[in-house]
Amino acid sequence: MKTSIYINGQPMGNSTLKIAIQTNDCEVKKHFQNYELLFNTKKEAVKALSDGYQYLKSDTEDWENSCASYQRGTVLNYDASYAKIIKTN
Repeated sequence: MKTSIYINGQPMGNSTLKIAIQTNDCEVKKHFQNYELLFNTKKEAVKALSDGYQYLKSDTEDWENSCASYQRGTVLNYDASYAKIIKTN
């Protein structure tokens, strides 16, 4: 089943999340300042979100100063933006 990661919020945070989440194996759609990353399976989307978390968390000081959080397989918050997994058809 196709699954999307929808990135929404402030433009700078959206760009940071898009850079952190690997977009090699997905279709990227831009909606004004927001992004939709369309993956073939939920497993691919969850892995991409997890990899994005690991990438952002590697800069511990920035991570702590950005009010960031992560809920495995669901949502990644960074600054005033979020990347959330949603199911699509």
